[in-house]
Amino acid sequence: VIYHIQNRELFDAGYLCPLQYFEVKAVNRAMLRANSTGADYTDESVRQAYKSSGFHTKLAQVVNRIFHPEVGRKNCIVFTRFTEEARWLVQQVPGSALVTAETPARDRERSINAFRTGQIRCVANVGILTTGFDYPELEAVVIARPTRSLALWYQMVGRGVRPHPDKANCMVVDMG
Repeated sequence: VIYHIQNRELFDAGYLCPLQYFEVKAVNRAMLRANSTGADYTDESVRQAYKSSGFHTKLAQVVNRIFHPEVGRKNCIVFTRFTEEARWLVQQVPGSALVTAETPARDRERSINAFRTGQIRCVANVGILTTGFDYPELEAVVIARPTRSLALWYQMVGRGVRPHPDKANCMVVDMG
């Protein structure tokens, strides 16, 4: 059995939370080079593009702005490409935690639980919360990594489309 439905129908019916999409041109994509498989960009070209654009500073500004009273988001997940920028971001944004593959399972669970209860308002993660993470109250997603993978991009945005009675919409800031 094959069934086809448009996203618009799912949004209109309330199965998906409305999104507020913002694009922040933080990386010169002309500097990025495809990796040998063509599936994504090389680490070296991404690092060079970050360095030349002042990406880390822009990222901290974006995330701190999300929590500014005039924007007023209560929580945010940030998807980064590298551990070093996630670690740097946590130092720049009060109330943040870092989750990576190297984070011990107990610490990862503690951070995620603190995020869910509002003790931590921002989780900077590196490839961990793209799938299998369900938190309908999520109010903001920051895609702080360029990718050529549409599936990965959908997974990251998908963290915010879960509806919740206390959430009118989810802000998506695409820096990639």
